[in-house]
Amino acid sequence: MPDTEAPGDTPPSPQEAPVVVHRTGCYVKSSQNWIHTQTKHLREHAPYILTGQTENLGQLDWVPPYYKIFNRPLPVRAFDRGGMAILGYRPALRWQLSRRNAQLLHAHFGPMGYEALSLSEAHGIPLITTFYGYDLSLLPTKEPEWIDRYEELFAKGDHFLTEGGHMKKRLVELGCPEDKITVHHLGVEVESFPHQPRTRSENEPLRILSAGRFVEKKGFPDAIRSFATFLHQGGAGELTIVGGLQDPERDHEARRELRQLIREQSISDHVMLRGFLSHDDLLQAYLNHHVFLAPSVEASNGDTEGGAPVTLIEASATGMAIIGTRHCDIPEVVQHDETGLLARERDTEALSNHLYRLYRESEALSAMGKAGRERVEDQYSAVKQGHRLDAVYRSLRRSSA
Repeated sequence: MPDTEAPGDTPPSPQEAPVVVHRTGCYVKSSQNWIHTQTKHLREHAPYILTGQTENLGQLDWVPPYYKIFNRPLPVRAFDRGGMAILGYRPALRWQLSRRNAQLLHAHFGPMGYEALSLSEAHGIPLITTFYGYDLSLLPTKEPEWIDRYEELFAKGDHFLTEGGHMKKRLVELGCPEDKITVHHLGVEVESFPHQPRTRSENEPLRILSAGRFVEKKGFPDAIRSFATFLHQGGAGELTIVGGLQDPERDHEARRELRQLIREQSISDHVMLRGFLSHDDLLQAYLNHHVFLAPSVEASNGDTEGGAPVTLIEASATGMAIIGTRHCDIPEVVQHDETGLLARERDTEALSNHLYRLYRESEALSAMGKAGRERVEDQYSAVKQGHRLDAVYRSLRRSSA
């Protein structure tokens, strides 16, 4: 199959190819659009979505066929509740698998995989579960009962996907057989991200972008501190932080804390806090900056990125050099001294030195961005990852036949 496809290409219909049912809580949150990317770029299998609720469908260029659990008629909900209590699965979902002649069940996030076990067993099809982050790092620590639940999932589930090698290692540590795990990178639609070589003229400030939810694991205080040190070293720059929190009260408090830190560092004239951006506006933000800064850390409650933020892949696709931390699977996306520069978690001095190096070395800035684009094209293309996911599905179907 070709490595590139027109952006409008879509998967085959359930009448044309074996059906893979995707089980997810919501299709599709803006912060989880990589689930949609996985379904959209299948070419040998037809996706069908079983979801609790739907969001943002009007923003998608293609919507797969789906069944939404919530807001069903009262008799259906009552029947499903009874079925869950007795059978361990919702009869309405079993009916959806049957009428679509589903060949595989793909659960997104560990808890959804555990919930889907009874459904896959009742229908007699393989279950594949993708872990993404909190379900590996935070959940087993915060709620230890999930360790036992995962033990059952690992024993009965057929296969598991992780974003990178760090997540695979963590899954093995939790008890998953290594031969059941495949590392499968999340893909981005590379053709939607224009490659813009980055250079910085002698009198131009280094424009730095950070993006994500305003939670501890994103490391935004370290971004501010390292940027302040960079300025105090003699660098000239501008830092833009994009993101926030959905809850207005928590968002207000998080912004207040970040602004207080910015004032304490005496860099208010050089930092801009922005809210969440649409995909098009975020793309423009990538193109308007030289460097993407991602100082992720393990949070005090144990929360981590799990894999790596998709924003790193997107930024790299536009030709941005990345400065990040050796956290989870960020080193799998960012090759140190090739596509970007890495530091230990919370090492703001090293982060500021990396910023200063790219400020002084315009050739390195450009070369790392170019290498990053090439790596995304090879390892994180949604089209290629769609073919690779088709191959995983194909192998599972053969082994279960």
